[in-house]
Amino acid sequence: MIPTPTLALHTSRCGKRLVLLAALTGLIAFLSSLLAGAQPPQGRNVRVMTQNMNVGNLGTIRMATPDTLPAALAKFYTETVATKPKDRAAAIAKEIKNNAPDLVALQEVSILRKGSGATPNDPKIPATEVVHDQLQLLRDELARLGEYYDTVAVIPNIDVQFPSTLNFVVRLTDRTVILARASSNRLKLSNVQVEQFLAQPVVSQLTGRFGWGSVDVEVGDQKFRFVTTHLTPVALDQPQLIAIQKSQALELIQSAGKPDLPGGSVLPVVYAGDFNTVAGLDTYKILVDNSGRIDAWQKKNPMASCPEPRPEGDHDRSGCTCCQDPNLSNPMSKLDHRIDLVIVPPNTDIAEVRLVGADLADQTSSHLWPSDHAGLVATFQPPRN
Repeated sequence: MIPTPTLALHTSRCGKRLVLLAALTGLIAFLSSLLAGAQPPQGRNVRVMTQNMNVGNLGTIRMATPDTLPAALAKFYTETVATKPKDRAAAIAKEIKNNAPDLVALQEVSILRKGSGATPNDPKIPATEVVHDQLQLLRDELARLGEYYDTVAVIPNIDVQFPSTLNFVVRLTDRTVILARASSNRLKLSNVQVEQFLAQPVVSQLTGRFGWGSVDVEVGDQKFRFVTTHLTPVALDQPQLIAIQKSQALELIQSAGKPDLPGGSVLPVVYAGDFNTVAGLDTYKILVDNSGRIDAWQKKNPMASCPEPRPEGDHDRSGCTCCQDPNLSNPMSKLDHRIDLVIVPPNTDIAEVRLVGADLADQTSSHLWPSDHAGLVATFQPPRN
């Protein structure tokens, strides 16, 4: 919020002018700082952002039995629509405008559809009536703000539909996406890749499909690969899913993370996404600890890294990226662990890393969080090959 200049009462007209001038000078400086913060990075610096957009509470569907599934689908549909995806896309678009990233990694970018026509609840007929498309909503809001991003890669995750007690089929499509600033003449993009992991879970009603996408980026005389993914979510009491997630992380490093160049050099790789792991766990060790790669947030904020497990009574949520309540209406932030990461190669010059969408001021006008995840923005200079 822009502060309103307040003037003390003075008997001297000159004094009033001086106070007014000082207030206006402060206001101009404040506005200038806002504008400066919205400028794209210069030189060889690159700015990336990762943001989970929140597909909805999939646990509602996963926990259902065949008998309760139609009611669960109705509940999922009603609750997801109630989170006002259009308003939340506008809030995320505002964060993108305010931070001006060159590249954006998005997870849980859903399309929600419902059945229509003569037999709207027939699961054999693909539902085509779009209720919301989060990617389209985001791009529309960005365009309204004068910000234009190209869709570079779309990684398909799930596409399922089931009949519901609402008397229409509910169809959910989930994607992971890479966007690139359309107006950027500094970056040259090439070699877009989209792959599915070989290690895939089958969870209750949902067949989880997870994968990764990448694009090679050239800025000045430096080149790197930008990779995004959304690894399988796990709990500590799910050893089979943990094994699958670890396999996905290894596959990610081996498939996306070793782009050989002529002459035997290796292209530096930057990873950004929702990794569903925290510092200290095996998957995190594969991605960071055992590899020499750098967790950008932890590097720049060693004393504010959302430690796991959180000490009892510790209310400092600095660095935490997940998770708000499923309905996104909790009045105070409930972020309590850090699973959204930007991981960079050794010797990367990291200029800044910050969270977005994590403060009360970031909520929508209806007091909803933009997502159940905070976003993460990192500015860095890629290392040479």
